Order: sequence, then structure tokens, then C-alpha cells
Amino acid sequence: MNRACERQLLSRSARPTSRLTTTLIVCCLVAGCWLEEAAATPENPLPGQSSAFSVGIDYRFVAEVLTQLRANSREKGDVKLTRLLQRVRIAVPRKSLVEGSPNAYALSGTRGDWVLIEESWIREVAGLSELGALSASSAYGSNYDSFAKETYYKFCQRYQATYREAERKGQRPPVYGFRFQDFFRRSDSKWALEFVLFDKLAGVVSANAIVWTVLHEVGHHALKHTITMAHDKQTQRQRELQADKWAFARMKALGYSLFGVGNYFGARRATDHCLGGLGLVGDEEDSTHPTWWNREFSLNGHFDVFAAADQDLRVIQIPMGIPEPVLATVVIPDSSSQQFEAPIVQRGRVTLGFTEWDGKTARVYAREAAGGRLELIVKDAMRAAPIIEQRVYDQNNRLVRSLMLPGVQVDMVTLDFLEINGLKFSDLRKRAKGKSLMVVHLRRGGASESAIHQALAAADQYDQDIRHFGLGYVKGNISYVTFAEQIQKKANMYEQRLIKILGENRYRAYVESYGNEVKAFMPPMTGADIWEERVLKENFGK
Repeated sequence: MNRACERQLLSRSARPTSRLTTTLIVCCLVAGCWLEEAAATPENPLPGQSSAFSVGIDYRFVAEVLTQLRANSREKGDVKLTRLLQRVRIAVPRKSLVEGSPNAYALSGTRGDWVLIEESWIREVAGLSELGALSASSAYGSNYDSFAKETYYKFCQRYQATYREAERKGQRPPVYGFRFQDFFRRSDSKWALEFVLFDKLAGVVSANAIVWTVLHEVGHHALKHTITMAHDKQTQRQRELQADKWAFARMKALGYSLFGVGNYFGARRATDHCLGGLGLVGDEEDSTHPTWWNREFSLNGHFDVFAAADQDLRVIQIPMGIPEPVLATVVIPDSSSQQFEAPIVQRGRVTLGFTEWDGKTARVYAREAAGGRLELIVKDAMRAAPIIEQRVYDQNNRLVRSLMLPGVQVDMVTLDFLEINGLKFSDLRKRAKGKSLMVVHLRRGGASESAIHQALAAADQYDQDIRHFGLGYVKGNISYVTFAEQIQKKANMYEQRLIKILGENRYRAYVESYGNEVKAFMPPMTGADIWEERVLKENFGK
């Protein structure tokens, strides 16, 4: 940010001309706002503007992010971070502190530690999310990479031409913004699957960028940047990179991937590149913030942006085109969990698959609606943007088709539901921790520690039996009647073994306690077969 730009930012009461408005926006895009470390409360930067603090949907969304961060830090046992997040309060001003320059701020004062995220900043993040999704599509290989570069080039050329024409006519310059539908019609069936994929990627970019924004500002508090002012710009730039790194590390620790953030930075860098062609990007040496290119370089230098979040379940959403474009969700248990069930959800219908792991490759086997079987091969289930091979077999176990499909691995902490109303990410975590729940309810039923240990061993044996037979079914497509009979036989044997270990009364108390909790968060089994329901409930309850 040059000195002229800085003086204009200081002059908050000035009414900028169209040229000056653009200059302020460009300054903010390149460098962010110099008020990042101001020692003040929200009332001070906005005197007499208390009504400017939004209570609308944007405020609720950001507040939910902070609530989620607090819950995740408690679950991870990070006491220091939990205390810090409890102390920080969030406000979302409707009006920018500096006109034409949307931003976010870390502020400290006598009334506590604050994070301000302007409503216009949230809208700007959303506006850049589609460009970030275009950047993210490059992760799926050379074809998508070429497509992304070609599309961005066309957009930048169009934007620069429109900008120059507006400048020549003395009109207000256009706002920088990329939308897929400006280049490809949603009604065109040729692009139907791409729109499903890009919409999902744009959501990941937007949500991740807001989480990063909140944690970046919290990082300024954690690193004491709001207490002592840094007067030289080099130190200020270093502080921004420090807050970035702090936020990245906390995101990983709390169960977020950095894939969305990395591509948000990519969108910011692409923005700078396009504006640079118009001569509107200043020198970093004159700025209080690093360039977005340097921030992206720092991120990639310390973290793997392509890595999926560390979590108990792999939640992968896949655009599929048969019979119509739809987003299918596959929930794969982590390889270390000793679980094997993989629910596949499509338009509210649940089909149960079985998982086999081979290194980083996960194979999911399931029955196909027409009577054959389905095989999904996730070649690297540790990637945030995996490639999935879909194989479909007919009733005679002959391969009908094989397709390569892009997928998006969703962070569980940002997952609201799996296409089924009422199924929250916290419920999925409960599902993933089935053995832990089992221990809780066995103790509630009065079982001894020795009996609990034996019951867990029995549950593991039951899982292995069902896995062995289940995979035999989906691979070989044996008789459904035979499969159902064997499942029932294994379930009865497991029940009798638990009764022998716990005793009749303790077993019934356990079943009632555990069964009630399972029913509270299990999805409705619309269209699923009775054997799927039996295995999904793990035979706990009736």
C-alpha cells in the first residue's frame, strides 16, 4: 500500500470519486487494511454507529463458526485455545470502517478482545469463492487445469476490456467478480455435472475462508499483536504471516482441511494478476500486508493444501449423472477405526456399502438399484479432492461401465447434513465412536470392567464375521435370501454371547439405553432393505 493510498484510508469522512473508490478496493485486495492491529473497541472505529452491527444471517453464520471452533477445541482438549476463544467476541458491522475497503480486524481494549468481520468482507469472500472453485478444479488433473486456465484467461480479458471502456467513458469501474453462469449456461446439459461440482467446491472455499478469517484475527490476539503497535511495515507484514501460520495450524488441529483456504488464496492471487494488467497493483514494500502470492507461498511451504482433514470418517461427495445430475455422499470409516460400513446417500435414500482399505485406497462395495452391484474405488482417500472410479456390474456380475469421477472430501466440522434432514456432523461423530458409546452404556447398565472388555471383544468378532460375509455378498452377488439368513444367524449368536457375558438383566438395560440414543441420531431408512437396517444399527436394540 503506498502512502497516498494510506492517507486516503485515514480520511474516513471523505467521499471518494469512482477512481478513488477503485484505488481503495485495489489497495485492500493487495494489502488488506492497516487498522488490523488497532487498539480499540468496536464502538471507537464506528462512533455513533452502534446500529451498524448486523444481527442478520451473516452475523449468525460467523457466530456459528465461533461456536463450532469453541466446541472443537474443547473436544480436542486444547485448554489454552478454548479459553482464548471463549474470551473473544465477534461483531459484524454492516458498514465498512473504511469506505470501499471491506476487511476484518482484531481489536483489544477495556471492553475485551474483539474480532470484527465486516459484512462486505463476507460478501467479498462469497464473490471470490467461484473463482476459488475454478482454481480448485485444477486438482483433478491436466484437463481440468487447462479448462480452468482458459476460462480464467477469457474472464480476465473481458474484465480488463470492460474496465478500460468504463474508464474511457468516465463511468464507475466494474466490480471484480467471476461467475460460472456468465460463461456456461446452467440449462446446458453438457455442463450439468460441472455445475454440481463447482457449486460444491465454491461452498468449500467460502466456508473455509471464513473459518480462516476468524482464526487469523484470533491469532493476532493469541500472538499479542493487538497489545503493541508495529510502526514499520516490514514488521506488520511479518505479523500477518505469523497470524496466517497460527490460523493454518489451528485449522488442521481442529479438523479442517486447508484445501478451500489454499484455493481462496489462489483466487486472490489471480485477482491481483488480472488487476496488475491494468497497472492497479502496488509494491509490497509500501504495504502493511504481504501480497496474496506470498501468503499462498507461505501456506504451501508449511502445509499440504491437498490433504484432507484428519477425522474418523471420510465424507466424500461425488457428482453423478445417472439418472440425473445429483450429488451423492459416501461416508467411509477411517482405515484405523476397524469399522467397515459405508453408507451411500443419494436424494435421501440410504444404501449400505462395505469398505476395504489397501494403503490410501478405499474400495466401497454395495448393491446397485437394478439388482447388480456397485463398486467405488477412491484411489487416494487422504486427498481433499480425490478421483473416484465408479464400476457398475449387472445381475450376472458382469462389468457394465466404469467412470472416473471427481469428488470433494468434506470436513466433518463444516458438514451440516448428509442430504438427510436432522443428521448433524456431531451425530456422525457419535456414529464413528460406536465403541466408545458402547462402553458408556454398558457401564450405565451396571456391567463390570471385565464384562465390558469381553463385550468389546465380542463386538469386534461380530464386526469381522459380518465384514467377511458382507464382502462375500457384494463381491460375488450371492443369494439375497442366503445373505439375510446368515446375517440373522450371526446377530443371534452375538446377542446370546452378550447375554452370557452380561447377564439377562444387564443386557436388557444396556440395549434399552444404547438403542434409545442410536435411534435419536440415526437417519431414516427410507427405501433401505431390512438387512441394511440391521447392520447399520449394529444389532444394538431391536
